Amino acid sequence: IIDLYLDNNVITSIEKNTFEKMSSLLDLDLSVNRLKSINYEVFRGLQDLSTIVLSENEIETIEPDTFKRFMFLQYIHLDSNRLTSLDPNLFVGLYFLKYLYIFDNYFDSNNLDLNLIKVASNENINDELIETEEN
Repeated sequence: IIDLYLDNNVITSIEKNTFEKMSSLLDLDLSVNRLKSINYEVFRGLQDLSTIVLSENEIETIEPDTFKRFMFLQYIHLDSNRLTSLDPNLFVGLYFLKYLYIFDNYFDSNNLDLNLIKVASNENINDELIETEEN
């Protein structure tokens, strides 16, 4: 399996190591579910993942090392959730990251520093590639 679409379900949580045996997975869509938090152990084994879609959930927290093992991750969709802040180290080591969608969350200027996110992820990422509600 290289593409897995689990969108539009009523998934409220995902067990640790759920995708461990899916090492060939490139695209994972978990949008439009009821996920509240993302544990870094959930995506173990998905080292070749290129796209992860977590849009339109109820995500409030994402553990800091969640995306650490995704060396080839290019697209992260975190839009339309309940995030109020992001750990500035959440995207460290994601040198191929092209698009980060974070609009329609509960960020404000006091708890979201886009400069820290950009430096942490890829010094070449452009402002227009980070989609926020302001853009």
